[in-house]
Amino acid sequence: MTTNDRYRPIACAVHSELEQLVMHSFRGWVYWLGHAGETACEGRLLDLRVRDGVEYLVLDTSGGRCEVRLDRLRQIVDPAGRVCWRQKTDTQEAGDVTG
Repeated sequence: MTTNDRYRPIACAVHSELEQLVMHSFRGWVYWLGHAGETACEGRLLDLRVRDGVEYLVLDTSGGRCEVRLDRLRQIVDPAGRVCWRQKTDTQEAGDVTG
């Protein structure tokens, strides 16, 4: 993966699900596909932003703010380990909310 990877817009329904988590200041673990493979951090979801045509989830973590591209998100897990949101796969519907 390079910084020039083309952004793949997410479905409106998925965006709405993420907005709901942000509106409730959800705190938990966020997993995404980073440059070195799957990456995770714990924090509070702050905002959804668009910059240069790319959508990001903004997190407040113990190390400061972090931005994750929405097309790289894999799952969001609550502190008890329950999956609250998962990126769709070929066999799942977008946003498979289980929490």
